[in-house]
Amino acid sequence: MDALVTMMLDAGKSGLNMALYILLPIMVIMLAFMRLLDAKGLLTWVCHQPIRCCGRGNFCCRR
Repeated sequence: MDALVTMMLDAGKSGLNMALYILLPIMVIMLAFMRLLDAKGLLTWVCHQPIRCCGRGNFCCRR
């Protein structure tokens, strides 16, 4: 039973480390990049191109 608990705690710790040290910086960089594109008006341009977005993605952009 102790081995199971230790394994679960190690898995949680590695998951938290991955979230904080890998995924969070990527998300911050993507947010900054999208804010830059939005300020230049490129996101609006992409949303109005019918070939670039299709289906529900196009509906969500125009909403």
